[in-house]
Amino acid sequence: MTDELIRQNLLDDTPNNTTLNTHIMNPTLFKEYKESRVEVSTTPALIYLESVKGCPFDCLMCSLGKTPISHVPMELLDKLEPHYDELEYLSIHGDGEPLLTKHLEYFAEKSNKHKFTLHMNTTGELLTQQKSEKLANAHGLLIRFSIHAGTPEVYKRIIGGDFHKTLGKIKELVDFCKDKGPRHDFWFSFIVMKETVDSIEDFLRETHKAGVKSVRFTRLSPTAPIIFGSTKRDFTLKYFEQFNKDVIETFIRNRPKYDALAKELGIKIEYGTMSEYTKYSPSNMEEFKKYKLNSIGKITNKVTDRLISKRFLPIVPPKGDCIVPWYGQLIIKSDGDVRLCCSSPHGLGNLNEKSLEEIWNDTPIQEVRESFAKGKYPKACGYCKGFSIDSPPKDVLDLIRKTGI
Repeated sequence: MTDELIRQNLLDDTPNNTTLNTHIMNPTLFKEYKESRVEVSTTPALIYLESVKGCPFDCLMCSLGKTPISHVPMELLDKLEPHYDELEYLSIHGDGEPLLTKHLEYFAEKSNKHKFTLHMNTTGELLTQQKSEKLANAHGLLIRFSIHAGTPEVYKRIIGGDFHKTLGKIKELVDFCKDKGPRHDFWFSFIVMKETVDSIEDFLRETHKAGVKSVRFTRLSPTAPIIFGSTKRDFTLKYFEQFNKDVIETFIRNRPKYDALAKELGIKIEYGTMSEYTKYSPSNMEEFKKYKLNSIGKITNKVTDRLISKRFLPIVPPKGDCIVPWYGQLIIKSDGDVRLCCSSPHGLGNLNEKSLEEIWNDTPIQEVRESFAKGKYPKACGYCKGFSIDSPPKDVLDLIRKTGI
């Protein structure tokens, strides 16, 4: 199914394919979105659940870095289970490594029973044959592997692990799932920065060797440790040294080579958060040089998020639209806290105090919907450009297409 057909299905009152028994094609959800309903009758179709808090790894760009491990309690999962039938996707990552979860078999079984796709971001280092077998039995499986390098040397500095050993584990899972159909899909993620940008072509070749068909490129996020410099394994990573206009210009100038190599290898490139630079090319580099990165604004928001749980910038909210407050992209922390989406820490409530239905129609989320109904992004969104129907949510649309809907 093409993006155009999906978008038309979202806009129509009646989906073109009426035989589909799937929440994403539920006309009520999109009718309420199109009408900017403040109170809705549906529950989220996409939930990000923090199945594990903490991580044993020591990735340079990550703020977790060898933190204690705790698991989402079964009592919280029991509260969510009545809503599994309405889910399209359950992502089981958060501030932790999802392959550590003691509930992996539970998630795979619920995916089968309730016909949702299980999604996670992981380094893949903790994959074993037993875990791969459990994951392969899910109804749908979408995994984004955080690779961020094309050579063992760069991988060792950035992630700290064994490059080829990890890729071997991922290839074993990919091979194990080859006969499972389009609902099982795997991506490699790559953070563009000074330390990694020269290994992108090697990264694409290693992606091909691992049997993975899709990659995404993202910008380096200004996490607290790397703003001032994060030193690990005799290497210091500083945000403004690693992600600046020179690095982005290198990426833009080399994009034709990346695209050509990916096409040759049969790899699909999604530019993720680097997509804001895809309108530039070697032929209009002068226009890019006038572009402002807004790094200071994003860092300011991270600080005010932490201090007062609110975003300060931009001062004047821009005009725009987003489907997330209706479709859902809830972040549910392992302690029950519920946040708006993966791009905003805006708090909506706690599942230990209220039900999901109550939170999904409570004042904090209604205020967000009201703002979008007036055509403006709420302060909670910061610089996020949202996921609208006119500019369709690439991640969501790709998830739909790749799961065979």
